[in-house]
Amino acid sequence: AGVARGGAANLVGAVVYGASGFVLLVVLNRVLGIRDAGVVVVAIAIFNILTVIGGLGTTTGLVRTIARLRATGRPEDVAVMVRVALVPVGLVSLVAAAGLWVAAPWLAELFADGARVDEVAGVLRAMAPFVPFATMHTVVVQATRGFDTMVPQVMIEKIGRSLATPILAGGAAALGAGPRGVGMAWAASNVVALALSTRALTTRVRAAVASAERPPTPITRQARREFWSFTGPRGVA
Repeated sequence: AGVARGGAANLVGAVVYGASGFVLLVVLNRVLGIRDAGVVVVAIAIFNILTVIGGLGTTTGLVRTIARLRATGRPEDVAVMVRVALVPVGLVSLVAAAGLWVAAPWLAELFADGARVDEVAGVLRAMAPFVPFATMHTVVVQATRGFDTMVPQVMIEKIGRSLATPILAGGAAALGAGPRGVGMAWAASNVVALALSTRALTTRVRAAVASAERPPTPITRQARREFWSFTGPRGVA
């Protein structure tokens, strides 16, 4: 029954997510025009690649680790493992954001030519500050699945943010913001999403720690080794 509920929720979320992505493309092309829409789509693709790299494979690692700790009677270790995962992700995502800002002109020359080079570079730099928010949100919302629930991921990411992005992008374009403003509006949706996903994860982590009969454990070398020995290969991949 639990698998069926999770699968059904994920199916609904996947349908909404796919439909919203289609609507976003329609909005970008119809409001911005094909040429300007192409600039935004290229920037979004680069942005998404960076968030995946910045996640260091911790989306899978946290789901497995949290579920394993709960199943083996070690809920007091959940908070420790979450910190072991998120601190490196936060640092790497900050470096990635700075790298995107610096490398924006070079990436623009790689993907565009002529007058479009400056436009692509401008969009990338407008989106760069939101790389840490997007990376952390992706990891945090996925981690909630380790608590045997699909609700946060489906409601926050697959329904909430996916429905918001066409509205934000379309609104920015309608106001004449151009590719840079549209890209920034799309990326900024991750700020609110991170706040919601952080609350969802924090509530569950605190409940898990409170249910334990032992006090929370500190971060140790063994905890880091236990987590990253599994997650490291995924991060490389």
